[in-house]
Amino acid sequence: MDHKPKVSVIIPVYNTANYLVECLDSLLGQSLSDFEVLIMDDGSTDNSNEILEGYRNRDSRIQLFHQSNSGQSVARNFLINLAKGEYIYFMDSDDILVNEAMKSCYERAKLENLDIVTFDADIIYEGNQTPLSYDYHRSGLIPKKTLKGDEMFQITVKNGSYRAAPWLLFVKRETLVASGVRFFPGIIHEDELFTPQLYIAANRVSYIPQIFFIRRVRASSTMTKSFSEKNFYGYMTVISELSTLSKNLGSDNRGALRIIIRDVLSVVAYNSNSLNGEMRRSLLRSIFKENFLFEIPFKSLFILLFPFSKSVNKGLKKRIVS
Repeated sequence: MDHKPKVSVIIPVYNTANYLVECLDSLLGQSLSDFEVLIMDDGSTDNSNEILEGYRNRDSRIQLFHQSNSGQSVARNFLINLAKGEYIYFMDSDDILVNEAMKSCYERAKLENLDIVTFDADIIYEGNQTPLSYDYHRSGLIPKKTLKGDEMFQITVKNGSYRAAPWLLFVKRETLVASGVRFFPGIIHEDELFTPQLYIAANRVSYIPQIFFIRRVRASSTMTKSFSEKNFYGYMTVISELSTLSKNLGSDNRGALRIIIRDVLSVVAYNSNSLNGEMRRSLLRSIFKENFLFEIPFKSLFILLFPFSKSVNKGLKKRIVS
């Protein structure tokens, strides 16, 4: 009979050779040792594969797979189907997992029969990256007691402590299998769809108010690249899917999803100066369709209607600074 590890760690890799050693060392040095690491090299063109092959040859817990560049959603979904662990953890290949993270999450999950364990994270900034407008420190905002998944979702969305990052989630594999929740393929910002779906599907969720993860913010990551068509189509897909999902839910869940949809629309509107006219019109139609005209921040709406205003404002700020 095949051994079923306690945890399956899923890692998509694309051109992160500079960070893989630190990432994988943080995993392999975990105080809990009974786990498997499923890695998908998503068509890397640097020497990521060479590093990954070296680690696979040294540690039997690592399994390495390859695909032509198809995005991390496809990679994660493929690896979910191969995972054998009781629990699944989604790791990013340029980040770091704190030594006690896996053991603490596993022990809490087993003790309370949890579908999801969530926790906090720190951020390290590479180079001169502008600090994010939010963080992952949520102690005092999230109840320490076990809650239904949708209750946790509603509370955190309403008090501003909700974060969509899947690396904040330690998930029972059976929950993923039973719910059928997967990452939407072919888009970026897929986490914004995956995480609400997973919370709503979960029965028992608990929070550990400790920092178990170190997130790296770097210039070439998805979140720091200039806003583009990929961002637009990813976010618009998220909005469409969440809107469809909300129609079959109760009022409390619909309310929480509405907040997320509003916030996503606001982000797209604020960055709409980089979009073409048809995209801006499509966004405006969505705002009217979802009845968000009076809920989008005025600054974001103004940029959507007058895209040149953002560059003018930036020019004025540079003059003042200089």
